[in-house]
Amino acid sequence: MPGVHETSIYRRWRTRENLLVDAMLAASDRHIPIPGSGSVREDLHAFAATVAAYLGDPLGAALARVAVLPVDDPDIAHARATFWNSRIDAAAEMIERGIARGEIPAGADPRTALEALIAPLHSRALITGEPLDDGLPHTLADLVLNGLLPRQ
Repeated sequence: MPGVHETSIYRRWRTRENLLVDAMLAASDRHIPIPGSGSVREDLHAFAATVAAYLGDPLGAALARVAVLPVDDPDIAHARATFWNSRIDAAAEMIERGIARGEIPAGADPRTALEALIAPLHSRALITGEPLDDGLPHTLADLVLNGLLPRQ
């Protein structure tokens, strides 16, 4: 930042990893907000659609590639884990609201549900290069919700 002394930055964030996490969380909150439509199905669809759009954007794709690079530095690994845990914790609210409304059973694991929702998007964006077509978020939201329903 021009005009800002390095000691001011370290006083606020303590480490470069803390600064990195804060910057990534701010960007994620801005570009991938947590929806609250009143329907867990619509929330998961909207969230998946937003993640897909972000991964389809050159900046989002570049940040996603950086976020999965292997690192040997334990501070950077910790910063990455902090970022992902913060995002999953924030997004878990969608599942928790669905439980509270009776749309999905109590005891559903929000982290696993969200990983099942977004992992295929990241897989296509980072591994296979398959398109993130408009129907995919609906399909993934339905798969996740059907997987959460009790077996009969």
